[in-house]
Amino acid sequence: MVLYFPNNEIQIYRFRRKGATDKLAYSATLTVYDADIQPSAPGRTELESGQTDAVFTAFVDVTADVKEGDELRVIGTTKIYTVQGVSRWEGAGILDHIELALTAKDDNG
Repeated sequence: MVLYFPNNEIQIYRFRRKGATDKLAYSATLTVYDADIQPSAPGRTELESGQTDAVFTAFVDVTADVKEGDELRVIGTTKIYTVQGVSRWEGAGILDHIELALTAKDDNG
């Protein structure tokens, strides 16, 4: 059972080495997850120089392999977010989830 209300499908991109070269690039983790992305509380605006429209909170299932520094791209849109923080809430059964602190990488918030 999911207690948050998914309003987006996201794909996680991770910064990795590109093939056998020394170049680094973002590449997809090849899994799509449901996510609830919403504007963050005013107290978190310090992440992005006080810009309230640039900071977001997302909730995803505990099975999502997401780490700080990853990019989240919303399927079917041009929205891109950078993961600034990951909080895992586990051990309560149906209440388990991951909370993400995000900053918008584009102007589409």
